[in-house]
Amino acid sequence: MGNDDKLLVEVRTLQDQLSCHDTFRLLLTSGSTGHPKCAEQSMYSIYNNICFKNKALRMPNKGTVLHPCLLWFDVMWPFAAGFTIVVPANRCFSSFEIIKTMEEERCHSIVSLYVKECHRLLHDSHLGDYDLSSLERVIVGGNVTPKSLLDRAAKVLPNAKISVNYSATEFISVAVSAVDMTGEGRGSTVGKIFPHTEVQLVDKDGQVVPLGHEGELWVRGHSVFKGYRGDAEKTSKAMTTDGFYKTGDVCILDENGVLKIVGRVSDMIIRDGYNVYPAAAESPLLKHPKVYDVRVTGVPDPISVEEVCACVILKEGQTTDSQELKKFCAEIEMVPIDRPGYLVFMDAFPLTSTQCKVDRKKLRLIAMEKLGLKEEA
Repeated sequence: MGNDDKLLVEVRTLQDQLSCHDTFRLLLTSGSTGHPKCAEQSMYSIYNNICFKNKALRMPNKGTVLHPCLLWFDVMWPFAAGFTIVVPANRCFSSFEIIKTMEEERCHSIVSLYVKECHRLLHDSHLGDYDLSSLERVIVGGNVTPKSLLDRAAKVLPNAKISVNYSATEFISVAVSAVDMTGEGRGSTVGKIFPHTEVQLVDKDGQVVPLGHEGELWVRGHSVFKGYRGDAEKTSKAMTTDGFYKTGDVCILDENGVLKIVGRVSDMIIRDGYNVYPAAAESPLLKHPKVYDVRVTGVPDPISVEEVCACVILKEGQTTDSQELKKFCAEIEMVPIDRPGYLVFMDAFPLTSTQCKVDRKKLRLIAMEKLGLKEEA
């Protein structure tokens, strides 16, 4: 639109040098599996992902959307979707600031809250003091959203729906749960796979498993990162030779293309020779009326090699013991191999350095300390 010939020449020269596949953003991993790695993402990846995510979420192309965690990814949304973004003035925002901003700006959506931030928002004492009737949807980033959080949202924000955006540092998004998705498994179900995204679920030998069976999710397509900056070795370990990224998530894909997360390959517990994924024990225990949240880990056992240990946070004012919860597992006919052999009670779970994920390694050590267990020599 400019009329300066000199600047126009410079712009056209740059256009010939640049590509949508160039690295646009550098993003550090959380470090939950070791030292943080620097992932490279392209504009091609970010722009296409925004477009498909908007369609899946049925985001209106007008109004205001609150982006508490402002990233370069978020800056692109208005250009692709047409709505106006609102950001808190304070970079280290509080849940109170989010609530106040939502009322002042009449936001219809909140985008990219982490689970911990969503928890703080839904339990903020100021929530009932403000008019949030404009809020229609809350998008939570990461993967599985605890059922307790969904229940809380339905209670305190009855007009809003929570959608889970399944993503990681190495892939921006692969699936998102639609706002009208309902059902018992919604917390662990992360929605339908995006268009133009290839996925395959494989066994430990890298062979594709049938639909409806558990397998590690591999992803290929516009969402996947270019590689770890300056680290070809780690990139080659994370990617297959034909371009699939190994997510490390154990999932189930049904015939309708709906993805459900079962657990992490690295979190798998081998009990009496059987594979037990934490989610298989966590989901049933979350149905207990006194239980607020559950995380399951493996602890050493001289007979079973590894034993299933459930770490439980109770709802405020509730009391129970391990025998009551074990009895509950039997009453709901929980699969015996998935039933916890140990239960310990906690006030909170340890988090990773980024404060957005439960640190399973620390959780295991805390559980062992409470049970008086030590690693086998």
